[in-house]
Amino acid sequence: MNGTNLFPTLHTVTHTVAEVIGTNALGQDTVELTSQSRNVFGWSPKVNADGSTQVMAGRTITEVYLLTPDGDWCDGDVVTLPDGRDFTVVGEPEDNNAGPFGFTPGYKVTLRRVHDGPTTLTTGGS
Repeated sequence: MNGTNLFPTLHTVTHTVAEVIGTNALGQDTVELTSQSRNVFGWSPKVNADGSTQVMAGRTITEVYLLTPDGDWCDGDVVTLPDGRDFTVVGEPEDNNAGPFGFTPGYKVTLRRVHDGPTTLTTGGS
């Protein structure tokens, strides 16, 4: 944890981690989910050349940056924002604390949410 927060952590998210606790009879990992509330600076839409949202065949992929004082978020962890949307951590946190002037603003974590659009069911008939 970063002990010198320069900015207030006004927002709370839920951080869920899957811990492997064994294997089943088929040799597959069995996991236990552990959730905890975490204080963060905030989040913002990720801006890149392709935009922050893609639509493909009814699917929406949304990416946001989570701004946090702590760098212990791991690829595959799940973050639930206060509005109830679940996002998955993608990659490693970007460490913004290594500048030359002792400025330690924290970490930027990329989160991704894939939402499949509504499906239209068709029924047979003439």
